[in-house]
Amino acid sequence: MPITFVYTDKSKYASEINSQNWYKVLARKGVEIGRSNPDTDPSGYQIVQMLNLAEKFYNIPDWSRACSPMRRRPICAIPKPR
Repeated sequence: MPITFVYTDKSKYASEINSQNWYKVLARKGVEIGRSNPDTDPSGYQIVQMLNLAEKFYNIPDWSRACSPMRRRPICAIPKPR
């Protein structure tokens, strides 16, 4: 399953992001990355791994740390019961 980053025209830096600079935009202050819990959901784990692999691929030390866990907003993959 591919990893997809989704944004809208109202997202921070939406007018600037493209296929050449997406990894730079994700590391900017104020950008939040929503993902599920990597300890309980394979998709959350895959996002963490993708961030680590992108750091190595683009040869940017500490890039995945710039997209730090404190700035990642966990999302709930399963709706909570009412």
